[in-house]
Amino acid sequence: MKKKFGGYWFNPEYNSPIVILRKLTEQSFGLDWMYKVYSAASHGGHVASNIFLEQPDEIDINPRSNPKGAKLAVIASCRYLLYICILRNKFEHLGLGKEYSKLWKQLNSFKSQIV
Repeated sequence: MKKKFGGYWFNPEYNSPIVILRKLTEQSFGLDWMYKVYSAASHGGHVASNIFLEQPDEIDINPRSNPKGAKLAVIASCRYLLYICILRNKFEHLGLGKEYSKLWKQLNSFKSQIV
């Protein structure tokens, strides 16, 4: 009888990416929530296409200007990348914690300029 493997290469040790993220992140960075939102978007499509729109109920196939939403999307993407870098630093002991702390403060300073 062949052994059945799950949908991920890391099965059977871990059942899902969320389980790994929760295990690796002692601090609640919200990475598991972001993963759920973005992975659902990549699998489902329509939900995330409206996340950053100022008027999500306005349905239009034509491109439209959305400066606030574009800035929020860039910051969310940078934040997600920084989360991944922080996890890598922790896991691989790269010694970059101070640099990442500086970047974290800089990233958070942009919130007041957008909202």
